[in-house]
Amino acid sequence: MPDADGTCRIRVLGAGLVGRLVVSELYQAGHQVTLVDLDPASLEWAARLGAETILGDATAVGGGNIAPIDGDGRTAAVEGYGGGSEGGARYGKRSNGAGVGEVHRDILDVTQADIWVNLLPGRLGDLVRRPLLRRGAKVVDLAFTPEDPRHMDGLAKANGGSLLYDVGVAPGLSNLWVANACAMLAAADEKPLKVEIRVAGIPAQPDEGWSYMAPFSPSDVIAEYEREARIRIDGDLCAEPALSRRHSFTDTEVGELEAFLTDGLRSLLDIDCPTLLEYTLRWPGHIDRFITLRDDGALAGENRVATLQELYRQWEFDPLRPEITLLSVTVESENLVWQGRLFDSGGGGWSSMARTTGLVTIAAVEAMLAGHIPPGVFAPEQVWQELLPLAEYRLAGAGVDLRRDSTIHSH
Repeated sequence: MPDADGTCRIRVLGAGLVGRLVVSELYQAGHQVTLVDLDPASLEWAARLGAETILGDATAVGGGNIAPIDGDGRTAAVEGYGGGSEGGARYGKRSNGAGVGEVHRDILDVTQADIWVNLLPGRLGDLVRRPLLRRGAKVVDLAFTPEDPRHMDGLAKANGGSLLYDVGVAPGLSNLWVANACAMLAAADEKPLKVEIRVAGIPAQPDEGWSYMAPFSPSDVIAEYEREARIRIDGDLCAEPALSRRHSFTDTEVGELEAFLTDGLRSLLDIDCPTLLEYTLRWPGHIDRFITLRDDGALAGENRVATLQELYRQWEFDPLRPEITLLSVTVESENLVWQGRLFDSGGGGWSSMARTTGLVTIAAVEAMLAGHIPPGVFAPEQVWQELLPLAEYRLAGAGVDLRRDSTIHSH
């Protein structure tokens, strides 16, 4: 698959904050990168970098997938595509940096790329998986979708395709750390009894408003706040309302935050551990504001569209405002405990969320390139021995602060 010099053709679907870093890093590594999006500004940035671009919709299954044009002749932005991408295309306009050029048929033509990177918003990301796996594609997948990609495992194996999904911070690095901790406990003849994951992507300082900026598609954030959280308690798989089990969490560097349940465990619910919980962290007061909106009916019926548009405006990511990413993972057995912590405040012109998420995604591309991902559909913890060293090497090399146990210690 790679050329003699280790480079290959990579097609990236979606040009949000993470997508830009992924495209930049892969291009600078010498790969032939093509970016697909419906946001001309994102494509202009990639074209100036030197990457190929396709203005089109990667998820359309019918007619054309050339980007729609609005009344004054500009390309109409589709919500979600440009913060991650949306749609799906059979056709798109290709550019090599000199503007939009000839029409290129079938954006999902697997003969055009060796590896595919799915960075579409959650509500759209599942739409490209089946057509790609049916064609035997090798896919690195960051799209956080309600759908479980593992139901396509048979399809992938039947066609020689591979898909490695949830390759971000949490899920992603959190899965790798949990798998590593469980292996260390097993080596000490102990079984994990409780896993707790807490993750934040927030401004470095709170404000008088939401104290929040959406580092990825705002629609995915709202879905996270509304979807039931699947957890395991004392061996029982159950679903509880998102935003429940609220409690304070204090990080020695960041300060006091508020934690609440969200639906991020996904494949980790299948590991042999009686209690598994994942919490999102925000500055105090943030989630009270959201609950007030919800309880007042602002997210119901005909009010919903206007409320969502206002939230998108108020949560707009400001690249000039300092922000941080924090991940805390704790795995406990009867006698032992393992802990891991990631902290980043950005660097190199990139936001912390773009760095931490995107660098794990790039490590997943490297694992795919190295032949570590066989045909089938895989969660990170299934290939943790191959992926974890690559991810930690990438993160640490970029200056991300990683502190995690190399040995298990007593309570």
